Amino acid sequence: MQNEPVSIDFDHYKIYYITSVTKPFPAVISCYNNGVEVGVLRFRTMGQRLEAPSFAGNKVTLDYPIERFGDIHTILLHEKPLSLYITAERHWGGVTTSQLEATGEMENGTEFFTRISDGAIADTLVNLDGDAEDGIPLDRGDGRRTWCPISIGQAVFREK
Repeated sequence: MQNEPVSIDFDHYKIYYITSVTKPFPAVISCYNNGVEVGVLRFRTMGQRLEAPSFAGNKVTLDYPIERFGDIHTILLHEKPLSLYITAERHWGGVTTSQLEATGEMENGTEFFTRISDGAIADTLVNLDGDAEDGIPLDRGDGRRTWCPISIGQAVFREK
């Protein structure tokens, strides 16, 4: 009997960043749709064997190397709607956008800013609801400043 491809939407997630000698995964992200767990993204350390994608008990399980944690977390922060997907053959799966995305489009509530610090320029996506006490100052380019909450943006630095 041939498996069917699986695609399950999710709208929330919970991160478990674990330190333990008994747990095989240093990080796990549980994915939820309407409060029900529909998937688990397991992150394995370098050298650990990745398991094939699976679908059991109405839950998708996907393994990633721990080095991909930042990439996946960035997708969860900045994209919506999202789905978990597995091919019919169960050879591969992943986190995908649930619908076609317009090119060059950022999600609602975000803008692009640059921050100048110690001779470097950082590009980052930030939420405009930042709190000055818990973030970093950003130059809006028009003489005004806003604040980027540290928990929202991930800066990528490059030389001037």
